[in-house]
Amino acid sequence: MASTIDALSGVELATWTSEGDPPTVVATREALAAAGFDRAFAEDVPTSTAFRRAAAALAEGKDRKVSTYSKDEITYAQLDALSVCETDGRIMRQRIGGWKLEGEDVTALTGDDLDIGPALASYTWGDVTSILRAVMEKDGAGSYALKRNGGVYVVPSGAADFLSRLESFASAVNLRFLRFLIPSQDKYRAEVSEAIANQVYADLDQHAEAIGSYSDSTKLGVMDNRHDAIVQTEALLQRVSPWLSATADLALRERIGRIDMQLAAARAVAEAHRPAANGRRIQMQTTSAA
Repeated sequence: MASTIDALSGVELATWTSEGDPPTVVATREALAAAGFDRAFAEDVPTSTAFRRAAAALAEGKDRKVSTYSKDEITYAQLDALSVCETDGRIMRQRIGGWKLEGEDVTALTGDDLDIGPALASYTWGDVTSILRAVMEKDGAGSYALKRNGGVYVVPSGAADFLSRLESFASAVNLRFLRFLIPSQDKYRAEVSEAIANQVYADLDQHAEAIGSYSDSTKLGVMDNRHDAIVQTEALLQRVSPWLSATADLALRERIGRIDMQLAAARAVAEAHRPAANGRRIQMQTTSAA
């Protein structure tokens, strides 16, 4: 008779490995839609990224090297053949290919043309993992790495069928998606809470660092964007609250409160120094007792 465990509700461990070749952009969009997710998660590969990847793919073996750089909004790539000088052992480089990307146009400067079509059409495994984690974050409640196990994530399931749909998508794009129940025991609850809290703290640290860099000349629109980002973090905290310890949940909420006050103070300074209609700057005025 099969044994069962008392598992934590609404959260599982997940990990994934690649099998075969990375999928195309089109296949990824179709897989997302088939699993009930938004096709927009599968964004186009930027032309500049495809250009760099196509050039890098030509450097097969240790006797070739590709270097890329950008200047004046033009990206350049150079392919060199490497050889060892027989007299002094120095590594010698001979250019055998060179290209530039200007806007959407690729021009050969040396050697054969560079075809970036395949790199535009297909993802790398890094791209696929980013898409998978974006789905977890936006349609679920995020994914949170366990410190002791690299590549293993705590995944709150959100909707009842969320992880099943995620597994279906992963399978369609050549990922082996593995799911594990988490025993409902204090030590595992603590690990889940720590993994989630660490990521939320990291997000809050980024907010605090950004606000700390603001000055009286910072545009109010920048602060509005930061406020919206903080609201998103608050919404995330609300979603993951069931899997946090009471102590961690309270500490995170207090930290958000302090960051809200930090942003309000920075905004007050910027508003007090904003330009007036006549071009003069408005300064905060203080009054002294008579």
